[in-house]
Amino acid sequence: MKLTKIFLAVVALCALACHPNGGNEETIKWEENGTLVGEWCLTSWAGSSAAKPQVYIAFNDDSTFNLYQQNYSVIWFHYEGNYALNNNVLTGAYSDGKELASEYKVDFSSDGKMIRLTSLENSSDVAIYTATEIPTWIIEEAKTPEMVRSVEADRFL
Repeated sequence: MKLTKIFLAVVALCALACHPNGGNEETIKWEENGTLVGEWCLTSWAGSSAAKPQVYIAFNDDSTFNLYQQNYSVIWFHYEGNYALNNNVLTGAYSDGKELASEYKVDFSSDGKMIRLTSLENSSDVAIYTATEIPTWIIEEAKTPEMVRSVEADRFL
């Protein structure tokens, strides 16, 4: 009996250790109402906050966006384009006419500090962004793809 209790205690501790933040993760309440306009930083991609590209995006009032990404490279790239948000579905195209990689379902955290973009083509492709001002040095350092011909970067969005 004592051995069974010890075994169950070890199993419970292992389960807590495998859960992010030891099981004390704060639950985020996602809602369909919110604002997309603002500056955002990618904080989690496909459920992981570890191995992810560095991405900042600004959604502007005039339905334009500016995307800054350092996608496993030393170079920050800048892309811009237009977007639309209809019935919580984000669509858009880059300024060169290439469409976004997917259409995305957009959810908003109840406190308005986070957005979640879920690909409608691949539901495991989930990106969570946190409201963050884009650092000026990134904006100044970022290159357009035309400026760097030897490097081809996949667009994150």
